[in-house]
Amino acid sequence: GNALEWPDFENSNCILVWGANTVATWAPKAKKLMAARKRGAKLIVIDPVQSHVASKADLWLPVRPGTDVALALGMMNVIIREGLYDKQFVERYCVGFEQLAERAREYPLDKVSRITWVDEALIAEAARLYATAKPACLNVACTLDEIIDPVQISRAVCILGCITGNLDVQGGNAFPRSVGQVSIDSNAFIRLDAVPKELQDRRLGAAEYPLLCSNLPINFPMAHWPAILRSILTGEPYPVRSIFLMGGNPLLSIANSQQARAALEKVEFLAVADLFLSKTAELADVVLPVSSWLEQDGLADSSQATYGTLRTRRKIATVGQSLSDIEIMCRLSTRLGLDDFWTSEQQYLDHLLEPLHLTFEDLRKGDGYVPGPMQFGHHLRDGFRTPSRKIELFSARLGEWGSAPLPFYREPHESPESTPELAEKYPFVMTTGRRVITYFHTGLRNVPALRDVKPVPVLDINSRTAAELGISEGDRVEVETPYGKIRLWANPTEGIHPRVIGVPHGWPDEANDNLLMDNKVCAHG
Repeated sequence: GNALEWPDFENSNCILVWGANTVATWAPKAKKLMAARKRGAKLIVIDPVQSHVASKADLWLPVRPGTDVALALGMMNVIIREGLYDKQFVERYCVGFEQLAERAREYPLDKVSRITWVDEALIAEAARLYATAKPACLNVACTLDEIIDPVQISRAVCILGCITGNLDVQGGNAFPRSVGQVSIDSNAFIRLDAVPKELQDRRLGAAEYPLLCSNLPINFPMAHWPAILRSILTGEPYPVRSIFLMGGNPLLSIANSQQARAALEKVEFLAVADLFLSKTAELADVVLPVSSWLEQDGLADSSQATYGTLRTRRKIATVGQSLSDIEIMCRLSTRLGLDDFWTSEQQYLDHLLEPLHLTFEDLRKGDGYVPGPMQFGHHLRDGFRTPSRKIELFSARLGEWGSAPLPFYREPHESPESTPELAEKYPFVMTTGRRVITYFHTGLRNVPALRDVKPVPVLDINSRTAAELGISEGDRVEVETPYGKIRLWANPTEGIHPRVIGVPHGWPDEANDNLLMDNKVCAHG
């Protein structure tokens, strides 16, 4: 499991939230986080926008969007230079510390402050607090997957937890352990070996993005969406003629919506399975109605409230002809003659429970759950799944795979630093993706009761900046980039840097944030 997703809030003295507005994105986590805050745990939040969680923080670091790796390396520099790292933990469980320390020395506070727009003293204070208030935990979100270097920022943040001795320990970040059911988080489960290697080699994006798409020993290799769109539009390296989408709304959710629409309109056959008629589903030749979680049986094992406990999710209603995603896939596999695939949702659920010698019906008739308490020290005792069996601060394997073995900072390809001429015409740095508790990703804006709560998409802009531009609360404003324009309602606030604007994600039509972005430059370092 991913330890960054499993902070032990209950026993932590300090919580470092990196790019997560947990209240709006993961309610069980938020409840535990706020309970820890109430009992006195320190809270550090790194976010360009003063989110609900950031408003509760002891320290809020309003980092310039896209510069998170530099900030993490600057914090490492303070921790290592001042001897605040856990020497015993590093010596016993880590390799590559000397190389990491050398890399961190390249990021002194004055340099990091210039890059990130965060005050030097604030960076140092955050580093010292996190390193010394042991035990401390990290709380992250999908934000780390969406900046220019997702591999390096994820590694850098995790390394902060490692060098301070806060990994796989109580009060730090834990590795949740399965109660014994079949894991769906494996290539064996998705039957990757059933796909011939020559076909896997043709996966779109495999050459350019090996950590996402290639035959390297990684979980869930997948095609690269921009590469799929380009293939549809150009026929290179081969034409894509049909797409079957199980949920998802790429017309709103991926960068360069103009290109996405052109490709999805051109593809010869498009089928979409979704709960609602999304903007993408409107383009489909066939739409299959999917049931909601209240209309299907299932198993849940990832709730932060239960730390790996396996629970039943029980169907309570049937609406129209809708089917679950699993049932749709089972019926499709039957029609395709895949005899060794599951033939029904019930068979699929029973398969997951086979190692426990249970059926779904057994579990439903009983208590409805199998307890899975949080456990610590398992990997520290038995070793990690790395070549050295230790935490590899310097990853030779990443180097062999064409990536960087140590975290490094790369300036966003469009920024005041890398494209100053562009910044003269477009002076603000934009951050997108901020979630609100009312909606989920690109969905639910068609629900009248929710639109009553959050009727319009708002632009976060610094109050002083708004005053200079003559913008007042609730004014309709236009946001423009070299790629497109959208219209939003202004929300002047002190909770954002004067040179940064916050654009919401997931709104359709003229408020679609992905109309503002290109997808030509995507990092894979």
